Amino acid sequence: MSKKKMIITTEDNQLLYMGEHLYSSVMKHRLSRPFCYASGKIKRGDIFVALFSDAARITADDRKLLENVCGERLSRTGPLIVAGVYEDDSVHSLIKSMTEEAAKQDVWLETVFHGCYLKLMRPGEDAVLQTDSQEVKASLEGGAALAILNESGFLYFTVAENGTEHRVTEILTGAEFEGFWDEERIHAQPVRIEDVLTEEFVSATTGMEEDGSSIIRLGGILYHVQRLTFSSATPRRVLWIVRNEFDVLGELSSHSEVYDMITKADSRKELSGGYTFGLWGNDPKINRIRFLLQKGASTNTTILLTGESGTGKSFLAREIHKCSKREKGTFVSVNCAAIPYNLIESELFGYEEGAFTGARKGGKAGYFEIAEGGTLFLDEITEMPLSLQGKLLEVIQNKTYFRVGGVKKKTADVRIIAATNKDLKTQVREHKFREDLYYRINVFPVEIPPLRERIDSLYNIIADLLPEICERLGVPQQVISQRAMEKMKNYGWPGNIRELENVIEKACILSDGKVILPEDVDLGKNDGILLDDDVRTLKELRDDFEKKVLEDALKRCGGSRLQAAARLDISKTSLFEKLKKYGLGGGEKEEV
Repeated sequence: MSKKKMIITTEDNQLLYMGEHLYSSVMKHRLSRPFCYASGKIKRGDIFVALFSDAARITADDRKLLENVCGERLSRTGPLIVAGVYEDDSVHSLIKSMTEEAAKQDVWLETVFHGCYLKLMRPGEDAVLQTDSQEVKASLEGGAALAILNESGFLYFTVAENGTEHRVTEILTGAEFEGFWDEERIHAQPVRIEDVLTEEFVSATTGMEEDGSSIIRLGGILYHVQRLTFSSATPRRVLWIVRNEFDVLGELSSHSEVYDMITKADSRKELSGGYTFGLWGNDPKINRIRFLLQKGASTNTTILLTGESGTGKSFLAREIHKCSKREKGTFVSVNCAAIPYNLIESELFGYEEGAFTGARKGGKAGYFEIAEGGTLFLDEITEMPLSLQGKLLEVIQNKTYFRVGGVKKKTADVRIIAATNKDLKTQVREHKFREDLYYRINVFPVEIPPLRERIDSLYNIIADLLPEICERLGVPQQVISQRAMEKMKNYGWPGNIRELENVIEKACILSDGKVILPEDVDLGKNDGILLDDDVRTLKELRDDFEKKVLEDALKRCGGSRLQAAARLDISKTSLFEKLKKYGLGGGEKEEV
């Protein structure tokens, strides 16, 4: 068991040790006095504060590198303070050379830099840096110290080592800094876990029996926490083994009670402040989408979902309905691209008896009537004929419409959710979509990012899909190996969630019934499409993949373009345009 996954405490909850991998998951954020930092690299936009006890100790090579980072020349002697924003030329670095008299002062620097309050003091042998509500302290015996911080607080602070000037230069030019655990402070000043670890971890482990275990959720990830007590130690020590889902799956060779506990845990709720709408991840973009969906779902406003094909817009529309005031009403999903041109009006608005040849006796209710009091989801709304867009606009504006062949106005108490994978503004400019309708449906737009832009959430998405797929296939619940996961993370997923579901389904069939291995993950001809030796743009890679998908669809459909369009869930017009674009003989239109 890796030490990086362990926490060691005394029996009365005094913290003695914690593995580096756990800092970001179980440690409280913005501690007033941080005492541990995970390894990493400085990133663009991070603020750095470098302190040198004597600039004369900086070598010529290091000085040249530092001046390149700062964009300014540095003094040759005496104490030196350098503050800057990494890889941001728009922010001038703060350079302060200290005279012998100034170096004797308790306060060396106090200012606001790039919106961040900084105060550097040296009341004794150690330097103390304060920013907002945090404070760090380190000896300058090694010659230099470096702090890295952002809006979340301190990310890193050096400790005393001989020759740290060169190490500071390395870090500021992109080298990885090592994780740090301030063991001296832990021994000198006892730290209790309730003061530094998250409330979720403390509450989940309080009262846990010796050799007991529990499943808890921290930051959107499920963890298996096991407690072991060593009675032979004086005082008695408690060892907490904390493994996340990745750790557990990496150690599994077959099913276990731990995995069963994880898969049975609720994977759709109580993540980052409530219902997640099936969206995993905690990056700012996903959190913003969650916030928008939560706000929009609670109202009757029209919502427009945009994003690439396969990103889950249809699923999100259902989730919005479930979380709305209309959840007890009917949810009706309509794919505007899948309804024949001459039938879409009667399908949407219904028709009266005798409205046209073949009309059903007594007429027929349309989707607006069926969805009365509920939600109507109009997928691929850009495929709706221009002649019908005006009638849709009237329904949205006035809440009234006529059946085909009808003379009596009907009211529409329906909430509209629309979706498209096209750029609506471009469609308006090209006169393919009505401008007035665009402004009516674009009241509350939400763009869903493609899977490749939230690849860090891939495991959580798979963990959410896998049990459902296994149940649907009628196969035993399976786990995915770490190597298979890495293979999938290195893929570009141009087909997004829809493609991911297909790959997982096939993997479940190909696996041994217990664990999904890399060889079970069939990514087709595109396995490694993003790992070619030649350098190609994202557009070139996507075009290459799209062409191969079209060729495969036509082959599977015996050359029928209409069947291929239905199989790919795109409109006939879109398919014909793509076939023509790639020279696949699809320029002429195929009759129904």
